[in-house]
Amino acid sequence: MRVVAMAAVLVVLAGFTGTAHAAPNRDGDGYEGNYGERWVGTSGTSAIGGVATGGVETDGVNAFRGTNNGWLYAAGGWSAQARQFDVGGWAGRTNCEARFMAKPRDFDQQVTLQVWNPEGWTQVSNGGGILPADQYTQLKSWPFDMSGAHWVYVQAVIGAGSPNQGRAVRLDEFELECF
Repeated sequence: MRVVAMAAVLVVLAGFTGTAHAAPNRDGDGYEGNYGERWVGTSGTSAIGGVATGGVETDGVNAFRGTNNGWLYAAGGWSAQARQFDVGGWAGRTNCEARFMAKPRDFDQQVTLQVWNPEGWTQVSNGGGILPADQYTQLKSWPFDMSGAHWVYVQAVIGAGSPNQGRAVRLDEFELECF
């Protein structure tokens, strides 16, 4: 009986001798709290004029989760919002992915996700597509390596070539995850 019990303990212990996998490093932001300290908005208009802007809604009506969400508007230009993430202390940064939720207003439209390394301002990944109107859809980047970087910017971008055709999108739940 004692031999059988000892053998059972050894079998159980043998199951725990596999390779340990580190938990992923993850950070996210849903525009909650003091969002003004974390978000950077940029925009530009075309030579023929137009309007491009962005901001934050705090009424809780249009957020994917929580109370707040971001928004972008462009007519004859482009508009973007970016969130800087500090990855300098993350152990595993060779397989990273960025994502966010986007909700085009009024009609289907192109929304782009860009990932930038500010050390040299190189774009390290992107993603995007034509998203359906009036529903939140998750956009994901292609996998990328941030092992040599301390900071990364994840940004949403929309554009409209004509000042007569404005485009608007709501944004929420930006995330960065590395393994």
